Amino acid sequence: MIKRTPVEIFRFPISSLKYLHKSFLNDEEVMLYSMACNLHSLEYAPSWMKRDLSFMKRVISINEHAFEYIDDNMKKNASFLLGLIEANGDVLGVMDMSNIKSEKFCLKCIELNPLSYTYFSDDMKNRKGIIMEFVKHSAGYYLDIIPKYKLNDREIVNCVIDNTMDGYKELSLKWKQNKDITMKTVQKNGLMLQFVPRNLMNNYDVIRVSLLQNASSYEYLSQENKKDEKYVTMAIKQKKQMFHKIPDEMKDDKEFLLQIVKYDIYEYLNEDIKKDMEIIWMKKKYHKPISRIEKPKNMSFHFRDNRHK
Repeated sequence: MIKRTPVEIFRFPISSLKYLHKSFLNDEEVMLYSMACNLHSLEYAPSWMKRDLSFMKRVISINEHAFEYIDDNMKKNASFLLGLIEANGDVLGVMDMSNIKSEKFCLKCIELNPLSYTYFSDDMKNRKGIIMEFVKHSAGYYLDIIPKYKLNDREIVNCVIDNTMDGYKELSLKWKQNKDITMKTVQKNGLMLQFVPRNLMNNYDVIRVSLLQNASSYEYLSQENKKDEKYVTMAIKQKKQMFHKIPDEMKDDKEFLLQIVKYDIYEYLNEDIKKDMEIIWMKKKYHKPISRIEKPKNMSFHFRDNRHK
């Protein structure tokens, strides 16, 4: 007999497998092929296969519902289950996680697949250690599935700020109004300025740090602050293209333009301003054209000729 013999059998009802020789039923490749054709063929797989982690990982990676056919004793084996989760995180949707009482096991699940948190029992979902591990490994995604009242815990809030780029927007107003929390946030992501509450929206330190981290945060300033020369200068110094975002009246303010033309924004000025001699002089002062390369004093160049060696 050769392997293509059972392949022909797969065209018939799956019950035909019981007529196969044991040598075929014990062949992993044959059983994988049969499972790909019909998941229920695992019913006829030998018991050792249903206990073999390497084989079941291959099976689970193809179809997570194969979990139903795993040996019952193996469904209680923590290391076996973790191996399956590593192979295919979707198997969590088939497993019964509500009865899992081991926090250590749940922490490992989160490490392998952060979304495993969604399948935990309510008791596990509310544990601080579990929540903090979820935040660390999920990079801030799906924070909305964490119980809201848990986001009032100082340790969890700090964990969110330290491990995410935009988790700040999920925090309650109480924590957003905290200057230390807000400062830590905009130091990592200046664009979070758009979620800063009113009491800090005009705070110089918050705005300065936001602009230094990301000049584009200028777009989220209040209309009054957008006209503030110090904030406009900060933004343009970081990113000259921000000149396009400043108020039109500032684009025609010669005195102000003389201060910022050194940031290489001459090309963005209107044609009339470009002809102004003071503007031209200031531009040349800070952006001298390089006409030639001068040899530094007290330095000589020696060239080695190795052609005749």
